[in-house]
Amino acid sequence: MQPAFTVEMAVKSINCYRICSTAYVRPHNGFGSTLGNGGRWNTPKCACIYSGSNRSIAQLEWVSHFLVNTADFPKLSVITYSVPEDLIIEADLSAHSDWITDDTVTKTIGDQFLTDKKYMALKVPSVMDPKEFNYIINPLHPKFSEKFNVVDDTESLVVNKRFYEIKEYVKAALSTALPARLGIEAKIAKYTAPDASVPISRIHRLGRRKR
Repeated sequence: MQPAFTVEMAVKSINCYRICSTAYVRPHNGFGSTLGNGGRWNTPKCACIYSGSNRSIAQLEWVSHFLVNTADFPKLSVITYSVPEDLIIEADLSAHSDWITDDTVTKTIGDQFLTDKKYMALKVPSVMDPKEFNYIINPLHPKFSEKFNVVDDTESLVVNKRFYEIKEYVKAALSTALPARLGIEAKIAKYTAPDASVPISRIHRLGRRKR
């Protein structure tokens, strides 16, 4: 005798977050990712939606990209997406230790994921902090829809004033003469050198004493 009904186990979903200019919240088609050379995980031929595993990493990713030019911060929004866990796959980078510096590797992996359309989201490490994760969402996946996968796209984001202060310093630096800019780039190279993880001495942390 056949059962009168069946019980389906609910599929868990995860939330991920996208920070973007309020002017470009909709539609959720990933068009922005196809502009220029595409993004770290896609070429212009494959549209995708870049999102973070939490609000903090999403904001850090956006700010880090936008700090390096002279344009003012636009009005921003936070978009929350929901993706079923069974439609998420994690990128295997075990054979690609240079994935941060060689974006041909990540673009190839991303394009393959987007073209296959087997999964809705690709879980990838963040360049800002490889211990954190981002999700590359495929808006062309057969099961993706704004009705079911967009939880909220009406939330405004107020960026902390310290980011605005940094932005103004960056704008001033970028507008200076070339020698000054080269000096700034030299300092950045020093900070990001392999030995940059060495603890800073106490005198440098506190600043030099006045003579």
